[in-house]
Amino acid sequence: MGGSNAFESVDSKCFPDSFASKLDFGYRREPCGALQYEMPRHTKRVDVRAQRRFSIFGADYWSLSRDPGVGAALVLPLWIGYEFGALTLNRGWAGRIRTGVDYLLTTVISEMGFPAVFSGLAVLLILLLLILRHGKNEKWGGFRARYFSAMLLESAVYATCVGFVVSSLSSHFLSVGAGSTERTLAATLVVNIGAGVYEELVFRVSVFSGLVFIAGKVGSLNKRVVSVWSVIASSVLFASFHYLPLFGESFALDTYLFRLFAGVLLCLLFIMRGFGITAYTHSLYNVFLIFRTTPQ
Repeated sequence: MGGSNAFESVDSKCFPDSFASKLDFGYRREPCGALQYEMPRHTKRVDVRAQRRFSIFGADYWSLSRDPGVGAALVLPLWIGYEFGALTLNRGWAGRIRTGVDYLLTTVISEMGFPAVFSGLAVLLILLLLILRHGKNEKWGGFRARYFSAMLLESAVYATCVGFVVSSLSSHFLSVGAGSTERTLAATLVVNIGAGVYEELVFRVSVFSGLVFIAGKVGSLNKRVVSVWSVIASSVLFASFHYLPLFGESFALDTYLFRLFAGVLLCLLFIMRGFGITAYTHSLYNVFLIFRTTPQ
């Protein structure tokens, strides 16, 4: 075609200013004449506002609160409180006023000739390793101290909702302690608070996550199928654990099914909200049931 035509060269993509000014596509002209795309400013402002509306705590709260390191940092004060209470009531590291998993560990360790304190030190080491390993994650730069309060509030909401529903159906299902039900309220509180830490570390963090990890190494297995069977297996082990002869509790189908159902719920919560919130939900739920079943 003869003559000067601004649309003649496709490669240069040089459009007339009058034409480009009519197109509100977020383009800007470079010195060479080529049009480069730039996201409109009003679109950026909308995205920021949407992120702020996503959560009153910050758009990154939901992902950071699931982080294992953040969860371990949240659980650490709970573990310290439990260990202090157990140490005071037992007047030493050895004693029956301990949550089931901890009592089993201290018994095995003592029979092997090691000090009973090794059980608590092992849990402390695991928590610190989780904090140190995941604390290097750059995502922690967006973490805020108020998130801990939000996580506690979230755990309390979960524990209250589950507690009201389940305990209203069968309040007599609660069975606490490692062998004896004749305990003071303080001892019962200590034992059940510690259950949130030790049982979640064993049955959700170790057993469930371990099964998913091992099965994930087999490439032909469907991830959803693996997750479902891992939830069932870890929940069955969780429910069965409470009837070990060491604890002196006789098997009963109603309490077993109750604990199996609770194990599934806690496992699903662990998948969605992580270790920290699940551990606090477990402990707060136990405390809720204690006061629901304690005679006034």
